[in-house]
Amino acid sequence: MEKNIILSDIDSVLLTRLNFEAKSQGTDLKTLIISIIRKSLGLEKSYNNSIFYNDLDHLSGTWTSEDYNDFVTKTSGLNTIDDELWR
Repeated sequence: MEKNIILSDIDSVLLTRLNFEAKSQGTDLKTLIISIIRKSLGLEKSYNNSIFYNDLDHLSGTWTSEDYNDFVTKTSGLNTIDDELWR
């Protein structure tokens, strides 16, 4: 027997994230929330390889040797400790 549950006091940050996740998974908000609850209770398998990350992975492997050498040259001074700052 199905029961209805009303969620209240959902802040805008959480609601925005839920809507984003629902859209990115191609589902509606209700289905997403039920899936999250089922996974958190161990009632539905969660596949780690299906996790979508919104990070900088698309940049991985895009540097040329010249880019790398330029970066190393420009950041080499960051490896030096300034003794005056620690007195």
